Amino acid sequence: MAAARDGFGILYEKLQIDHPVVQRHAVIAIFERFKASCTGRLQSGLAQGAIAHCFSSLHPAVIDQTVKEVCKLVKEQILSMERGLQELQAALDSVAGDRVGVIITGIGFLCRIAVDEAVAGKDMQKWAMILQANPLVKALVSREEAHFEILQQLSIIILHAHSATPRLQIAMEFLRSFFNLILIRPLLSCGQVLFARQLHSHLSLLACAYPTVGLQLLKMLIEYTEYYPIQSVQEIDMKAAAVRDLVDILESLLKNPQAQRQEAVQYGYSLLFCLLGLCHELKAHALPSLPALLLFKRAQKLLQSYKTGMPESCDVLLVSLAHILAATQVEQEQLLIIDLIISWFTGCNSKDSFLNTGSAQNFPSVLAFVYPALQLISLPSPQLKSAAIGLLQIIEDFTPICTPRVSLHCEKAFFASLAVQKELQMAGVVHYLLCSLWSQEKLGTWLTVDNFLLGKLPETPDNMNCTWCWLRNLRLQLSAGRESASNLIWDFKAEKNKGFVLWTSIIAATLLCHPSPEVSIGAADIVAAICTAKPIMGLSLFPVILFSFKNKIKGRSSKNGAILLALLNILPTLANHATTLPLIVQVLEPMLQYKQDLMMQATGIRLLCKTWECSDRAFPSLEKALQPSKFLDKTLDLHLAVSIAVSLRDVCKNNSDRGTDLVLSIQACIESKISVVQALGLESLSYLCEDDTIDFYTTWLVISKLFQNLPTNPLMAKSLCMLLGHGSLDAVQHLEESQSILSILWQLATYKTEGDQRFDWKVRAAALKAIQEYEVEVMENVFPLHGKHVELLLSESSPEVQTVFKDIVIKYLIHEHRNRDRGQKERKHNLNRLEKLLEALPQVIFPTLKSSSFPGTDKAVAEFPGAALLLLDIPSHNLAVKTTLGYRNKAVKSRKDAYERMFSEIADQLNIKQNLITILLALESWYSFLPRWLKAEIASLEQQVLSDDPENFVIKAADNIMKILYKTIEEGIPRVAVNATLALAALCKALPSSAHSICKSMAEYLRSQLSVDEHEYIRWSSAISLGVVSTSLHATDQMLRSEIVKLLLGCAAKSESGIVRAGCAIALGSICQNLLKDSSITDISDVSDKSKDQEISLLMNIVKNLAQLLVEICPSCEQTLNSILNFKISKDEELCIEGQRKVITSRVEQEIEENVWAVVGLLIGLGLSVTAIARAGKISLVLAITDAVIAWIPQKAEANLSVHSGSSYNYICSFSSLSLAVGACIALPMCVHVCYSLELMRDAEVDSLLGRLHLLLQDTWNLQSHSEIGIWMMQLSAAASIGTGNLFAFLLFEGSHPMQLEVVNSIMQTLLKGSKMSQATYGQLGSMVGLANALGAGAVLSPPLRNWSLEDKVGIFSEVETTDGLFVSNPLCLYGHCEGFLRSVVQDIIGLARGGQDLQVKSHAGWALGLFYKAFLRTHRFEQETGTGDGSAFLLKPQDLKVSTIQGYNMKSLESLPSGSTLSLLCSWLVKACSEEGNISRPKAILSVLRCLEKAPRLPAVDWGGLIRRLMRHDQYLVDSSATVLTLDMSNRLGEQQSIRIQVRQQCVSFSLAHAVQISSLALVLDELYDLSRLSTIELPLLLYLFEHVMLIERIFSEYRLKKLWEDLSSFLGSTQFQQLNNQLNAESKEKLRISMWKGLNKLVKNSQPHSGGLKLKRDFDFQNLKQLMKILIDYLPSSHLYGARGSSKKQELPHEEWKVAVDCLSQTPSEWLLQVFQAKDSYQTSKAILARARLVLKGCLHSNTLKTACTWLTSQRPSEIWTLLVEVTMALKQLTMEEKQEWIVNIMDTAMTCNYPLSAMQLLACFSSCWSSAAPLLVIDARIMETLPLCLPVFFLESSWQKNINVVFDKIISLTEIFAQRMSSRTSIPENIDTQVMDENKLTLKGLYLVAKRTSLALKEHLPHDMHTKVAHLNTI
Repeated sequence: MAAARDGFGILYEKLQIDHPVVQRHAVIAIFERFKASCTGRLQSGLAQGAIAHCFSSLHPAVIDQTVKEVCKLVKEQILSMERGLQELQAALDSVAGDRVGVIITGIGFLCRIAVDEAVAGKDMQKWAMILQANPLVKALVSREEAHFEILQQLSIIILHAHSATPRLQIAMEFLRSFFNLILIRPLLSCGQVLFARQLHSHLSLLACAYPTVGLQLLKMLIEYTEYYPIQSVQEIDMKAAAVRDLVDILESLLKNPQAQRQEAVQYGYSLLFCLLGLCHELKAHALPSLPALLLFKRAQKLLQSYKTGMPESCDVLLVSLAHILAATQVEQEQLLIIDLIISWFTGCNSKDSFLNTGSAQNFPSVLAFVYPALQLISLPSPQLKSAAIGLLQIIEDFTPICTPRVSLHCEKAFFASLAVQKELQMAGVVHYLLCSLWSQEKLGTWLTVDNFLLGKLPETPDNMNCTWCWLRNLRLQLSAGRESASNLIWDFKAEKNKGFVLWTSIIAATLLCHPSPEVSIGAADIVAAICTAKPIMGLSLFPVILFSFKNKIKGRSSKNGAILLALLNILPTLANHATTLPLIVQVLEPMLQYKQDLMMQATGIRLLCKTWECSDRAFPSLEKALQPSKFLDKTLDLHLAVSIAVSLRDVCKNNSDRGTDLVLSIQACIESKISVVQALGLESLSYLCEDDTIDFYTTWLVISKLFQNLPTNPLMAKSLCMLLGHGSLDAVQHLEESQSILSILWQLATYKTEGDQRFDWKVRAAALKAIQEYEVEVMENVFPLHGKHVELLLSESSPEVQTVFKDIVIKYLIHEHRNRDRGQKERKHNLNRLEKLLEALPQVIFPTLKSSSFPGTDKAVAEFPGAALLLLDIPSHNLAVKTTLGYRNKAVKSRKDAYERMFSEIADQLNIKQNLITILLALESWYSFLPRWLKAEIASLEQQVLSDDPENFVIKAADNIMKILYKTIEEGIPRVAVNATLALAALCKALPSSAHSICKSMAEYLRSQLSVDEHEYIRWSSAISLGVVSTSLHATDQMLRSEIVKLLLGCAAKSESGIVRAGCAIALGSICQNLLKDSSITDISDVSDKSKDQEISLLMNIVKNLAQLLVEICPSCEQTLNSILNFKISKDEELCIEGQRKVITSRVEQEIEENVWAVVGLLIGLGLSVTAIARAGKISLVLAITDAVIAWIPQKAEANLSVHSGSSYNYICSFSSLSLAVGACIALPMCVHVCYSLELMRDAEVDSLLGRLHLLLQDTWNLQSHSEIGIWMMQLSAAASIGTGNLFAFLLFEGSHPMQLEVVNSIMQTLLKGSKMSQATYGQLGSMVGLANALGAGAVLSPPLRNWSLEDKVGIFSEVETTDGLFVSNPLCLYGHCEGFLRSVVQDIIGLARGGQDLQVKSHAGWALGLFYKAFLRTHRFEQETGTGDGSAFLLKPQDLKVSTIQGYNMKSLESLPSGSTLSLLCSWLVKACSEEGNISRPKAILSVLRCLEKAPRLPAVDWGGLIRRLMRHDQYLVDSSATVLTLDMSNRLGEQQSIRIQVRQQCVSFSLAHAVQISSLALVLDELYDLSRLSTIELPLLLYLFEHVMLIERIFSEYRLKKLWEDLSSFLGSTQFQQLNNQLNAESKEKLRISMWKGLNKLVKNSQPHSGGLKLKRDFDFQNLKQLMKILIDYLPSSHLYGARGSSKKQELPHEEWKVAVDCLSQTPSEWLLQVFQAKDSYQTSKAILARARLVLKGCLHSNTLKTACTWLTSQRPSEIWTLLVEVTMALKQLTMEEKQEWIVNIMDTAMTCNYPLSAMQLLACFSSCWSSAAPLLVIDARIMETLPLCLPVFFLESSWQKNINVVFDKIISLTEIFAQRMSSRTSIPENIDTQVMDENKLTLKGLYLVAKRTSLALKEHLPHDMHTKVAHLNTI
């Protein structure tokens, strides 16, 4: 009724009338009614019902007209497109089948309208909706019977748009949306298969009929072939039919003149990839690939006919065809492929046209067919053989023009092709690798990078190209795979990698054709490795070897000889498989029977022998070739005989059982007349005896008659030695025979021929090796040597023979040590007359002293106050037997009181005067007295308080003494006050370091005393004492020390008194001596660099101010001190000195003389500072001061004198020169000590200086009576005497400087002469002190002298006397031939002390005797206890002085060793060689002796420290004249001399390291070498050695010394000296220096681990000490290699040795510290930190998560700058678990979406994926690794655990593809955090990224469920 009211009822009734005209008009009327009304009625339910009513009609006319009206409404835009499609699609579901076509037509019409609107740009949102839900797809899904109509509509849509290009593009877009949903779905029914086939055929017909449409359709259909499902046979057939249609389209387009042929050809080459991919897919499903190959041939001929030139991407097709040809086993396919290849290459009309094709531009792809073609030749089919021969003929024609070209590497990526199929991608990888290998470009693969980073491969020779290196690495990997497949990243033998075997074979066969000999030989080695790893491959590779052999012979190049030899060597390896052995033997048989060329026979025998080594089945043939009858032929060729003999030797060497089968042939060899053959026969016997297959002595009994005389031929002699060495096994059972054998061997050990002696050393070395096999007991019992082995060692000039001799000598040393006489007692040393005299000196000087108490008024003490300080001691009575407490207290108090009285007595009597020499002498004498007084005070306190801290006793005792001294200073007369002030300094020196509070109190007191201006004697004595006290201040009292320095400098500048200035200068020098010293940091745990810098600044201020003061007093010194004055000190570091300098403008002679002492004091101060300057590393300043001091020592005394003629100027000049000379003589020994220790001064220079002082001394004695200024001449004489004695003693006590006895006698006689000149009082004192110093007293600023012991004397110097007494190198007291002279010297001084009339002379003589006694104590050690009852109880006993002793291990003296023992002979020879003056002439022999003694279990008591110092002197060595060829030029001689020096010095260090634990003198040598000041002067080779062996120091040095060592090394690396050293060295030397330090630290840290099986350390290792050192070394790690990629202009090399050893060391350290150190601060540091973390993760000491931040940083950098880091990070992540790999892949993809440089992220993802791929060994690791992502990423999803994550990864890849596409087209989609300028630069890169991401998505398709394939296809619409 409602319808009737609306007026539709009548119309509905008309629809039922069975007449089409009425029905159509009724439908028109219904829709006209709607059009007449408002538009909104169409949306009403009435309108919807009306339309539905029309579509529900059973009459076709109604439905047809309804469709037309709906389309009309949509076209007129009355009805929306969406509504129209909905109505039609709804009707489609309900209409009958015969009416479906009408509705499909309507839907097609609406789609065309949508296309037109999209072309016009209208309502693009509606167009996107249609593309997303394609109406025709819905129609196809709803009604399967609509297939034909849908195809018709698709055709109409395409034809409707073919006339206009924009319209055609939109139509293609519509068609793609249809394909995305139809063509890629799995074909589950026959209907689906039929429709897919019809659709493809229909479109193919359209493409053929309409060329303008055909090109677009061809492009689209080619793309979609990659998406076709291929899981079933129907799907594969469908794809094959589709591809066939594509070939038809291509043919039609190429034949149609209206088509764009050029574009068609390009699409045609893409079609070739599809066809070849189909071949591989058919193979994978075990289906015949012949149909696809036929299509490929058809398409290839079509393309070739148009001669447009083959693109480079087609090289991949050729390589892939080669792989198919090698893999297929179907004859038809093989023939077809060969025919295809022949036609391909014959299509090039000439070789020039071939060179212009892509095949020849980069790599001659024709050579890839060498292996498959040769493989086919061995097949029985004649057709195949003929075809393969034809292909080989083409290869041979093209081979001569296939020469490598420079920079022919492919620039275009191989993703230019549309290949997605796995095998095609693999072909692209192999092609790219062959391009790199053929052109010999630098390349890296995972195969080489993996081993390179892990350090498994040896370094590459510089002259070898990169291709050879890659081949070598592959060969090593194949060889390693035979032992353990776990060593490989792929398993060569696995069935799944069968294709990889073929690829490797193709590569090897191709490179065998390379013209470079190195590459061809490397390829031959690969062939051999393949045959060894997989023997069956020998059958396939055998023809390859023969073909290559033929080509190389045909080439007739001079370089082919080595290649031919390499090819021949391969033949035996092919025999590893049983099937190939007959072939190899068959090839070798003609060679064995070739009579015309005996060389050919010889070669054949050798090859047959090598074949037997691979397969024992060849032995019958080999045995036949080695018959003994051949040796009976008198015309036997030498080469043939040698070949047979060598083969016999190899058989015996490899299989002694087989060797016994050939024993007759071996006998024939030995009986041969050819010496070479005889030698080889003897070697064969030696191998049989070695395996005990035959008995040696039985054999020797048979053949000994042939060797009645020693062989004259070196080869025979060497072989005989090899044989005789096997007699050691049963030597005890055959004593008589072994005696004759050893006799022969020792004769051969001295073998020399009359002619050419170049090979004699080999005979001697072989003989010694044979002797070494015998036990020492056997040799001694059968053939005693009696030291012959040592003589031969010393006389041998050949290094190789010396090495063997060394092993024998070491063997004797160990044997003699094990069998030594353990019951032998050491002979007790008896004092000689000199020693007894020196021991009795205290009783001689003080004969009246009694033991009851100290007689304070004793006359002897008043006469000899100086001697009393040195000799007298108050006894501590033997209180153990006195039981009463009262007696003990009384005795102790009496001793304390006696010391107080003794101090008062001596202080009152010791008259010092204002003389610096006597002042310094008195100060050192007080040093001896105060420790004894302090000890007595402590004993007194201990008796009073029984329980207290011992340190408190020391402090209280010192406080008591200090109060006494303070009182004496304040109340005493000047002489007493001066002595008390000096005693205060001596007290401070006697205190332990813990009493620094007392020292600080003394310093404050002396500061106040120094400020007193009215008393000069107080000021200069306080200044000197203040300097001494300041050296004992605590390290934290830096401020107080600075204030003291300011006070002293101010006093020196302002004072008018020369002696005060001198005292201040000496005090400043004393302070300098203690700066930067170990003791200054003893009590604190860590001293900062700031504190050290402050001390250095303080030192430089002192030195500069002293120099300025000296210039002010003596202006003539300015030029000499110019370098010191110009030393720059920053204003912040410069000390502010109060007061005004006093300028010297003296006109009074008295003032001039007064300032002489000022000059002397300033010079002494500078001399004292030299040691600290050296510790600070200021070597140039040390040399400047030393040169100045030397310059001020006059050549002759006359130079210092001017006749006083009233000229004030001359007078001043005389005193200036004289004062400078006095100071220089005293300061010189200190300067020489420093320079000599640092090897800044040669022995000749030291001798010259000593002679200069001696000459000056002689002149002063001769001129004293004539000079008008005689008092100062006496001072010069005294200074020269003391300086001479100190310098003389330093050289002797050092033990490294032999001196002629004649020179020694002359010096001693001059000093003795001066001691007798009573008219020159101070000169006489100086001479006596000089004599005492020469014996070791060390008075008046002596260099440090080491203490000796009687054990040293007993052990060393009995042998020295055998040198006829010509040279001395140790203290004179230790030489027997000096005893008489020294005794007379002492007696003369005693005579002066006892019998002289002058009291001053007697006092000076007694003082000198005290110094003699001090020297006696330095060179002796006694065991007697303190006396108790006689007068000697008051005397100083030797044990009261702290002397250094040799920490022996029951060390025997040298003379107590058996005279003929090896150890005695070696040590005696070494001592004798080092005891002569001048250069050491036999350094090579010394090297051998040191190497032997280094291995000695125990050494005798010898002055090893002195010997090693002597040997390490730079200027001690001359090249052995016997070992120097006369034709060598001088440069070669100097080079050899330098090499010898370095070797000896290194061996000295090695020797010291081996024995320093037991011998303290050697530990001191190492202590000197590892000192900071010493490190800066050591030459580079020795520095490298010291650093590398720092681990051994750990067991020698104390914990504190080790700490100082690390600080010194850190300071050294940061010092200016190291920077200067760096500037002088080349890059390689710098790297070696750092590497050596890393190696040393690595050994130290590794051996300090708890689980280490190395050294058992005596203390726990403290890593804290090494932190600073490692940080500095980390800063020096190179990072220039971290930037740049292959092909870029920047340097790009993988880090090598330095990084490897650094990471090895750092991997042992705590991970927390590593993370803290490697925190990025800038780009430079970040790159280094990432590399370090990557290496440490690879080592397993850091977790992989530590690299996550690194990946974020890497993706924000330009790819060309971080390529190396990408590789490093990838290598570090190789050990990840499966879950970690998944996490990393997702994280990298997320980063790629937002980072600035997505190319970096994609390269990282590709590297990460590729290193687990089975193709990894063949992947070239460069910037193009990204292109392998489609090949490598799917590998992960082969694991079942990855299947659940594939959707996540796939979605990320799809998102990346879309993002890359959006960024290419517009900036609107670029995130805000990305730099748009960066994106503009990467526009071209984004296209490549898009294609790679798209291909990767496609490659993952086979792992995805079918419902996700649509997403992949959707990428084509982007």
